[in-house]
Amino acid sequence: MSSVTKIAEQAQRILGRRDADADIDRREVELNVRQTMSYIVRMRVFESKNQDFIEIPESLIVGFKNIKISLDEDMNQYYSVLPSRVIDLPYGMGIKLVAPPKGHKCGFYRMPNGFDSMSCELESNNIPNKVWYYQENDRLYFPNLGAEDKPSNLYIRLVAPAESIEGEDLEIPADMELEILAKVLEVYGMYRPQDEINDQNDIV
Repeated sequence: MSSVTKIAEQAQRILGRRDADADIDRREVELNVRQTMSYIVRMRVFESKNQDFIEIPESLIVGFKNIKISLDEDMNQYYSVLPSRVIDLPYGMGIKLVAPPKGHKCGFYRMPNGFDSMSCELESNNIPNKVWYYQENDRLYFPNLGAEDKPSNLYIRLVAPAESIEGEDLEIPADMELEILAKVLEVYGMYRPQDEINDQNDIV
């Protein structure tokens, strides 16, 4: 399995062999690798959304603790601000888990399209402690969460864009390496055939 740094290094070496005078910042190449990774993940999920199992790279699934719950007084609903950008995936798959702190039995439930807050309240009556959420821009709203049941904070796991995950070198699944490398080279007008870029000597 490769990584963002290794793919960026490989792309920069290929670009340098083609144009010795090219002055390309490594940080720029790494950003392009991260953006391309996010794009490919999103497209693969959309292309395979009718399948039973869709694999998302673990390196893009990030957990955040101690997320504050606030009250939107205009809407009279509790909400939390998402701690990161989320890759826009079908069926709300970009958000993996919204849950109270450790010790609670289960997470909150995503509100299906077409449901309103009244429907959620009726449905939740059939399942004790069932709390719904829906996303609106960078917020998650909890339409049937009452003050007496509001936890102190939340734990949220989501699929973050690779370019939003700072401070670490992300692993790239083996079946994405060549596709990411080819698309990054395309950005610089330098698409190379697979048999040329699939030179394992380039990956160190």
